[in-house]
Amino acid sequence: MQQKMPFDINELKDISCKCGSLLFTQIIRLKHVSKLQSPDGNEGVVKVMGLVCLECGKPEAEAMEHFEKQQREEFESKVIQFKK
Repeated sequence: MQQKMPFDINELKDISCKCGSLLFTQIIRLKHVSKLQSPDGNEGVVKVMGLVCLECGKPEAEAMEHFEKQQREEFESKVIQFKK
């Protein structure tokens, strides 16, 4: 069942790239987590989500800030253990 939005999506302001494009694609950047940085003492990988412009390929700064904040808040649950 689709949830009804409490607002009209057509009335929201578009976020555009500096090049003017309104189209973005989701990307995943991988970060290495050392044993010293890891909450459980094991090496791992953290996925950092982001958006890049489909026209010029540059990251969308406002969305990247949102994703990076969200990633920091969910850091411990996003660590993927390296298998030895």
